[in-house]
Amino acid sequence: MKTLKKCALALLMLTAVYSTSLAQESPKNEISISPMYLHYSIHYSQGSNAYYNVYGVEVGYARSIAERLIVEARFGKGYLKGGGETIIFDLKEDEKDFLNYSTWKLGLGYNVINTEKLRLTPQFSFMRTSFTVVRGIFSDGDGTIVQRDVGSQIDISYLVGLKLWNRLGENVGLVTQIAYQPNIGGSEVFVASTGVSFSF
Repeated sequence: MKTLKKCALALLMLTAVYSTSLAQESPKNEISISPMYLHYSIHYSQGSNAYYNVYGVEVGYARSIAERLIVEARFGKGYLKGGGETIIFDLKEDEKDFLNYSTWKLGLGYNVINTEKLRLTPQFSFMRTSFTVVRGIFSDGDGTIVQRDVGSQIDISYLVGLKLWNRLGENVGLVTQIAYQPNIGGSEVFVASTGVSFSF
């Protein structure tokens, strides 16, 4: 009986070691850092249009929660430059920050291609963005500006996109992402990023 218990214990230990080695061969976590470009178009109901472009950096964390299913969170900071038929981007120098744009994204994806060297993942993402705008300019009867209302604007977007991962080395990859929101509620969004990821 003691011999049987020892054999069972040895088998259990070997199974644990083997399972650990398998887990190490298939990392479940990924951290990435990527230069980012974003284009946001605003279509007002009266027919006028505005837009802004963002150039920045994103940091992301992705985790495999099933064999091919992944969840990903990304945070980005960038420089925003806007234009069009609107006053919201008419900020004075003392009202501007250099990295005046922040974004949070939470996404869910499925690896339709999942090999050792290549992964292709369609994704659906929720994105929250915030940046400083001119909310209003108020003047007196002579046209002299008496007040400027400046504050944060928050936008919510829902993106459909693709993520492509190419193996560069052991636990290192090149990751490219593109995402798009068609015109929903007067807003149209395109986001692209390419960077390096580390798996563990």
